[in-house]
Amino acid sequence: MGDIVKVVTFHNQCPVIEFQYRQSQTLNVRGERITEAAFLRTLLHAVKLWPGAVLHDYCCVESGLLGSYCGGSDLHYEVFVEIGGVRNLSEDQRYRLDQCLQEDSAVYQSFRRKGSIGPVRVHIVALGSFKELTDFIVAHSGISHNQFQMPRVLKKKEFLDFIQRKVIS
Repeated sequence: MGDIVKVVTFHNQCPVIEFQYRQSQTLNVRGERITEAAFLRTLLHAVKLWPGAVLHDYCCVESGLLGSYCGGSDLHYEVFVEIGGVRNLSEDQRYRLDQCLQEDSAVYQSFRRKGSIGPVRVHIVALGSFKELTDFIVAHSGISHNQFQMPRVLKKKEFLDFIQRKVIS
């Protein structure tokens, strides 16, 4: 299934498990391994620092998937956010996500200080983009809407290309 679970106890002889994270949904360009849940906590913290912004949805991409569109040689994360309440963010506001990620992850901070990982790049997508992305992924994956769970880390180039076309800022 791809879910990472932890056995926390046993009931009779049956293990009681606790969900940890989806295996394919970690950010990891240099070995820092940031889980989906940890990244979401950091993103929500950063959004609170963007006056008037309300997070509707998001996804991330590791820069390796960008290929020649990387815009620099440093490995980094690209984050696509659908937010209400604002139409644009300043560069300082965008950089705030990177600062929050450094505060929340000592390993990420270490790689950033060494220059092994570049800063997070934040892109705002149009409202409704993630609904359209959901429809696109479902149509191209052969799964039903009932089984679909939005990937927070996009791993397929065609999904990345789709969301990149929705960027407004």
